[in-house]
Amino acid sequence: MPVANVLVTQYIVRHPKGNGPCPRHCVHFITFGLSYGSAEVHGCPLILELDLSKHRPPQKHLCEEFTGRNREVAESFFSVPANEDEFHRALGELEQRMKREPRGGCVAVLINCTAGMHRSVAMAERLAEAVWSWGGFGAECLHLDLWKGMTIQEKTAARVGDTGMCEGRPARGHRRSRHRVQATSETRASEKRPRGPAATADAVLPPGEAPVPQKTVSWATARPVGEPHLQKRETAGRSADTWGKDENRGRRLTS
Repeated sequence: MPVANVLVTQYIVRHPKGNGPCPRHCVHFITFGLSYGSAEVHGCPLILELDLSKHRPPQKHLCEEFTGRNREVAESFFSVPANEDEFHRALGELEQRMKREPRGGCVAVLINCTAGMHRSVAMAERLAEAVWSWGGFGAECLHLDLWKGMTIQEKTAARVGDTGMCEGRPARGHRRSRHRVQATSETRASEKRPRGPAATADAVLPPGEAPVPQKTVSWATARPVGEPHLQKRETAGRSADTWGKDENRGRRLTS
């Protein structure tokens, strides 16, 4: 195939705090699939390249459901002796090459397989976990072709089943979204509030007297109150806390 027809993905390594030198070594593990073209790295030294396209892939039924970030997929892949030996060989070579690099700054490792979804991803995740365990080193994973060639349903199933090798650690891009945390907090807060007509009225009305539609239920009798018309609720002696105080249970509706 002519070189001009080969698709090349260019990845520029930039530290989140800018383009200046990183205060410590940060290793960027970048995976891609050869079926989608090559990949190039700019902005930092490329110290190691691994080609796993000839290595035995994980079991087929696992590959159809999950990606290489799934623990079962990784265990299936590294259960092959040749794949386990390749990991230890790559880790030893990576350690030797990092010793020759100046202290501080980013370096890159390119790892490829055929589709960029299973073998290369499992290898990158495990290598990043090993580098992180050394202490004093950062590790980031970028999977360029992780979701390519999958339908929406397959992507959803894979995301649900994927459990990264560094689950629970704020490393390598597996950071939780702050928007998601806020949404979860709001949901939990609303679940603590009372439900029903009383909760609805308390949520939308000020603490003082306010007109409310008659279509409600009396808290004292639990039966509909009269004909539909505007009423006022008495809030004398009501506590400043509007949620679930016992003294508020005796409130009654008057016309």
